[in-house]
Amino acid sequence: MPPWRRPLREVSKDGNFTRSRPYSPTPQFCLLVVLQADLYTEFGDLSPENHMMPVPGGGRLWRSLLLAGLAVLCTTATSSANEREQQLAERLVATVEAGEPVWLESDGREFLALHHAVLGALPRHAVLLVHGMGGHPDWPEVVAPLRTGLQGRGWSTLSLQMPLLAPSALADDYGRTVREAVRRIGKGVEFLRGQGYACVVLGGYSFGASQALAYLAGQGDADGLIIISILAREFLQPPVDLPSLLGQIKIPVLDIYGRRDFPEVVTRAHDRRIAARGKEAVIYEQRVIDDADHYFTDREQQLVDVTVEWLDAAFGDRHCGAGDMAVNGDQVTDQDDEPRQGANKD
Repeated sequence: MPPWRRPLREVSKDGNFTRSRPYSPTPQFCLLVVLQADLYTEFGDLSPENHMMPVPGGGRLWRSLLLAGLAVLCTTATSSANEREQQLAERLVATVEAGEPVWLESDGREFLALHHAVLGALPRHAVLLVHGMGGHPDWPEVVAPLRTGLQGRGWSTLSLQMPLLAPSALADDYGRTVREAVRRIGKGVEFLRGQGYACVVLGGYSFGASQALAYLAGQGDADGLIIISILAREFLQPPVDLPSLLGQIKIPVLDIYGRRDFPEVVTRAHDRRIAARGKEAVIYEQRVIDDADHYFTDREQQLVDVTVEWLDAAFGDRHCGAGDMAVNGDQVTDQDDEPRQGANKD
């Protein structure tokens, strides 16, 4: 199969890769092809059986035409990703009912965030939400229920648009978006601090939880972290080392996942607990919600309840800062401790 038709592996709800789409070339691939094309049009076919055969009809004309075509092809991935994000933002601004859209800026480019403030109260506590791979700030699974549910329970929210790739890009390539995601999270925290929020807690879902971890591991500014069904698949390039990142966090952490979550999330829960023990005095609590899958289908209210319970206990009326926190639950003290269960309210 030619490189430009490499398949995109998409994750289905059972955690398998099911569909394929054409691939928009990465910058590295484009550079390689351009160099090869330049050599070919200058010297001819360099294969062993046709060594150094000249290109008929004048190599320079062919080179110009070929390189021009490749330039168009290789800018398609970037431009389509930008257009996709812009079109998505315009649709959200036109249709969102809860909260207000705000425009933040990172590296000279604006990106959308949805601010849902608690009305009639001074800005004190806020959760900054980071959606999963290829999502948006009002993603119907996990993000939207939290965005509105937390606000209704006294916690303002700011949900960010994370960097997107072109629809035809490889899922592997989302590893390249982490740096930009970290910058956007930083801009979101700056916005909330500027609005007067004393306590800012990051809440990341799926791959967004990995991005939030990466931000905090780089000495990012936040008072707490909630990771929900944290996911960083091994095929990501460059890879994301979750245990290493988690071991660098020095603020209270709530780790939530579903009993029927993706195998990667469930089987690595133990490793996350071990990593959290690497830092002294770090408050880490792990909660599992029975019958919940990776998308918390029909378990959205339980997710909100568990999150608010932890937030209120950890931050409530206290001053922000890890030294002042007290969580309704034990610190991780034994590597074989089992996570607490979320209460069923069916």
